[in-house]
Amino acid sequence: MMRLRTWQKYILATVIFTVFSVFFLLILFKLSSDKMQEAYDDSDVDIEEVMAERREIASNIFINGTDYRMTHPVSTYLVIGTDDGGNVTGIGDSYLGDCADSLMLVMVDDEEKTYGAIQIDRDTMMDVNVLDSQGEFAFTYYMQLCLAHVYGGDPAAGCRNLEDVVSELMGELNIDAYYALPISSVQKINNLLGGVTVTIEDDFSQVDPSLTQGEEITLSDEQAEHFVRGRMNIGEGDNVGRMRRQKTFVEALRKQFEEKREEDPEFVSNFLSLMQSDATTDINLDELKELFDRMNGYQYLGEFEPEGWFEENDTFSDGTLHKEFYADEASLESIINELYPVEEDN
Repeated sequence: MMRLRTWQKYILATVIFTVFSVFFLLILFKLSSDKMQEAYDDSDVDIEEVMAERREIASNIFINGTDYRMTHPVSTYLVIGTDDGGNVTGIGDSYLGDCADSLMLVMVDDEEKTYGAIQIDRDTMMDVNVLDSQGEFAFTYYMQLCLAHVYGGDPAAGCRNLEDVVSELMGELNIDAYYALPISSVQKINNLLGGVTVTIEDDFSQVDPSLTQGEEITLSDEQAEHFVRGRMNIGEGDNVGRMRRQKTFVEALRKQFEEKREEDPEFVSNFLSLMQSDATTDINLDELKELFDRMNGYQYLGEFEPEGWFEENDTFSDGTLHKEFYADEASLESIINELYPVEEDN
């Protein structure tokens, strides 16, 4: 995947062109905000009514030409797995975030006591906001949504940018929080679970001969990273195969996680505490522990994956063909209806 550095000149030219208009818009926004604040101060506003209206707006989804609304509140979390191809220690313009190689939305319904997940292809084509090193909007480019995490000047800004584009993909679905881990954390997760057990369905001979095709293996920590991360020279060498392996790993992990929880009441708390140092997230540790405690015993609705089609195009006009995934709107709508408590908003 070609990164920002390859078309740096294009970005620079566009930023120069847009900075004056952005500056002008900021002035207008400041003036209008001041007037709105004055009007607010002089009015008799029912705060509870305003908050209720905001919650109502947050529960609305518009997808495949249809308006939906939640019949009761649920929570949605974006779980992100990043590669190590960026320069996350860079300062200012030298910063380059890692790509989001793995993307999953997790829905938790406390009223129905259910939860489920949506796996999103990293190559899904979307209008992505390109942010400058200060996390400010520069311009929009139509590209793979995994690149939204590259921009912003720090990993948190990249997560928020990615959260925005995933929300848009799902019809402006409200996302309550994000939780991102680097790919290296797979080894720690595998270790804490005592080795995740999976069946090897692909030919790993060129990447890790110890992963013998057709065998059921309890993965070592290094094998776990190869299994989840590997793409080139494995099977068809594409992201579809990798997503299938990630799904297999997560399903096995989920079952072993529940077994560990039953064996040791402190396992969940210890696990989350150890992982927190690796995570970039806007949910604090106590909230995360409380969420996992609530979910204990909830019914798992399964993991859904949008249908669509693939193309190879010169996405960045760099003379190189890049894999592009186009999500089918009807498939996205079907997933929303299956997983979320929604009804048409007439």
